[in-house]
Amino acid sequence: MDAPRNLRGAIKEMYPLDKGVLIARPIDDIRLGHRVSISRRALKHIIEERKADGYSLDKIYRLLVRVLRAVRRPGLIAKNLNKKYPNSIVFGRSFTLTKEYAVVICEPEGESFRIINAFYRSKSKYDKLKAKSERR
Repeated sequence: MDAPRNLRGAIKEMYPLDKGVLIARPIDDIRLGHRVSISRRALKHIIEERKADGYSLDKIYRLLVRVLRAVRRPGLIAKNLNKKYPNSIVFGRSFTLTKEYAVVICEPEGESFRIINAFYRSKSKYDKLKAKSERR
């Protein structure tokens, strides 16, 4: 399943903005399907960070589509040890055809999840994270 059109529209709206520019309705949620959402503020943060890494608009969109797959069918689930988000969970999934490893940090909200951050990891870092999650 593809990500909703409103996600692509929001990415197109925010991608040209410079880092730190204020956006309209930052706390509004974008529903990404059943049980998964992201705030416009978190989406802007992901876009800013990935743009700084040299990602194109399309690559950011592909990352977020893969993030949805990682949340729905994770290859790994682990408690996030980062103290900034103490109750958050790390989901990950490897995409072997493209040799990409998506990692997403979510906060549980009842039966749903709110995405906080999303990024790609190298195979070695993804494997370390997976090994740590399997030991618990």
